[in-house]
Amino acid sequence: MKRIFCVFSILMLILSCSGEKSLQERVEQALEMAGENRMHLEAVVNYCKDDTLKLLCANYLIAQMPLYHYYEGPDMKAYYEYFRLYSKGNLSPEEVAKQVAERYGQLHIGLEEYRRDVERVDSTLLIENIDYAVRVYREMKWSKSVKLEDFLEYILPYKIDNEEPSKWRKRVYETYQHLFDGKEIDDPIEAAQIVLDTISQGHIYFTNMFPLGPHLGDRVLRWRSGGCREYTDLATYVMRALGIPCAIDYMPMRGDNNVAHFWNVIIGKEGRELMFEFPTREMKEMRDFWCRKGKVYRQLYSQNDSLYRDLRRGGNKSFPQNFLHPRIKDVTAVYADTMNRDVVFPVEEYLYEDVERDKPVFLCLSSRREWIPVAWSWIEEGELKYRDVDGFVVFGLAQYENGVQKMVSDPLFVDKYSDEIRRFEPQSEIDTLTLYYKFHLYNEIHIVTMKGSFFEASNDPDFRHSDTLYVCNDPIERLYNTVYTHNSKRYRYFRYYSNPWTFGNIAEIAVYENEDDSVRTMGEIIGLPGAGTEEETRARWAKAFDGDPYASFNHTEGVGAWVGLKFDRPTKIEKIVFAPRNLDNFIRRGDQYELFYFDNHDWQSTGDQVATSDSIQFCAPRGSLLYLKNHTRGVDERIFEMVDGKQAFR
Repeated sequence: MKRIFCVFSILMLILSCSGEKSLQERVEQALEMAGENRMHLEAVVNYCKDDTLKLLCANYLIAQMPLYHYYEGPDMKAYYEYFRLYSKGNLSPEEVAKQVAERYGQLHIGLEEYRRDVERVDSTLLIENIDYAVRVYREMKWSKSVKLEDFLEYILPYKIDNEEPSKWRKRVYETYQHLFDGKEIDDPIEAAQIVLDTISQGHIYFTNMFPLGPHLGDRVLRWRSGGCREYTDLATYVMRALGIPCAIDYMPMRGDNNVAHFWNVIIGKEGRELMFEFPTREMKEMRDFWCRKGKVYRQLYSQNDSLYRDLRRGGNKSFPQNFLHPRIKDVTAVYADTMNRDVVFPVEEYLYEDVERDKPVFLCLSSRREWIPVAWSWIEEGELKYRDVDGFVVFGLAQYENGVQKMVSDPLFVDKYSDEIRRFEPQSEIDTLTLYYKFHLYNEIHIVTMKGSFFEASNDPDFRHSDTLYVCNDPIERLYNTVYTHNSKRYRYFRYYSNPWTFGNIAEIAVYENEDDSVRTMGEIIGLPGAGTEEETRARWAKAFDGDPYASFNHTEGVGAWVGLKFDRPTKIEKIVFAPRNLDNFIRRGDQYELFYFDNHDWQSTGDQVATSDSIQFCAPRGSLLYLKNHTRGVDERIFEMVDGKQAFR
């Protein structure tokens, strides 16, 4: 109890001397804002008044409650339906989206569904939350290594963000507390690993295809569906219910993709921190997290007063809505490690002339053709300085007025290895560009794992004596790939043999007797027998030869998977054309595309056209940052530049 009184006194002193309102002043302000709900919040304080720690918890939660809200109403029911239906495991994300649209129409979560926590949260919810949070803090053997401030931020909160408040803590605690029976554990990291090993065994229905909306709340514990944010929330609920200090770190926008990314951090003994990306079980050092980040933040339950004071310098009109009440702290330096940089932009060199020098300037990352703010700074002594930046990404600089963004620079590539800042400034020279895809291929796992797979031919049905015609070691950069074998021998059997544990996974194969042939050579389709009926197996084989590059051969066996042809006579194979299993981000014949380049505050169009093959040509100014839009289908598109005549995605 002495430790609690000591830290309580220090915490009260810090809060009262921060230049902002004291804890008690904030509690009173929250009570005034609560309206008719004041009696519920006062009941919580009265319930906790004889327990010093519980009273601190009550005040801490209530003081920050005006910063929190949630949504309810018919549109929220439709929004939840995406995740509920997908959790059943019998529908694809596309099928779920179609069903929800047919039943509910267009989703629109508006202000009419906005509810303030301080006006709605009742006493029983907060009391149960405080009781069980304090219980685990006092009972769990590793609690001695948990600082009180970490308990308040990363165990105590009754919610994560904008989800509907619910009584989740007791139920989750009673479900999982048995995991530690008979165990002597003094480090939260060890306890977290036990939890991870358990909760990762359940079903996983991962997708990023659903609309971005509020957090699901404790529904995610039942449904276990959604993207990285939902799975991060799931782990957070379980860890915190068991008294394990669990933070949420995130990138407001990835430096190499069009989405934010969330994950968890466990705060262990002596302040050691390890991260994990549930549903994986591995915990690792934050410096080992490879990803183009730009900026990384940690979510807080409480407002970051130092950031808030800096925000007030420019007034609310100069800031986007998501920065007005910052409940975050910057942790970029921990992840960037030795690559952490302070980036300086001299105003005269990098910013447009119309920049307003008395307003904050936001560092932005791209999401398709939008620029998402991830940090801000002020012009001082003729330059902008952004602290703790993880580079090797393309940034843009922007200002805001009444929520409207205005770009004040060309795109800028920051190279953390050389400390170079390179400006994408369109030149007068016009280049003809041949484009093969609209989104980078690094996450096309089936393309990456093709390396080492091979095509071979034989006159033995079991391929005991065979000739290797081609090994898939060259980078795949287009949908249809042509191989000339320079082999005039004749064979009765031909096959594609995939790498171990890649399950075949090839979309299309065509063989030609002569290099100049345009009509493929046909034969009886053969392959490795697999699970299921013979009819199902043959249907699976046939997808490699059906002429559709978006339907793939995928075997039930991971090792030794192959598919091929049996010819009715000895046949030459001078040419092979194949398409990898893919996510439909290559140029697609018949689709309409438009190429943009960035210039003079915004994206400029070079025109649009319909693709007639698996490549397409546009003309654009040399040195531009580019973006290829498919108007026919899909959403995965990414900024790129041309390097030595090839697309380099950024």
